Amino acid sequence: MGFISLAEENLNQGIAQAKKDQLHFKGLNDEEISKKLKQKISQRQHIQQQIADLEKQRNSYIKQAKNNNTNKTDDLGNAIILTIQDQAKTKGFSFQ
Repeated sequence: MGFISLAEENLNQGIAQAKKDQLHFKGLNDEEISKKLKQKISQRQHIQQQIADLEKQRNSYIKQAKNNNTNKTDDLGNAIILTIQDQAKTKGFSFQ
C-alpha cells in the first residue's frame, strides 16, 4: 500500500495508483477512493505521532536507566576490569 504515502504528497497521484490496486479499491469511484485515502492518511499520521511519542518515552527511559546505573559496579565492563586487575595483582602488578 505504498500509494498512501504517495497520496499524502499528491492526492491525485494517490488516487491514480489506488485505481490500479484491484484488491483494496475494486469498484470504488474517485470520490470514494479519495475519502478512503484521506482516512488512511489520517490513520497513518496518527500512528506516526504515536511512534514519535513512544520513541521520546523510550529515549527518556534509557537516559534515566543509564543515570541510575552509573554508580553501580555490577555491569560487564566493570566486572571484566576488576577481574583483570585482580589477576594482574596476583602476578605482581599494581594499579593507582
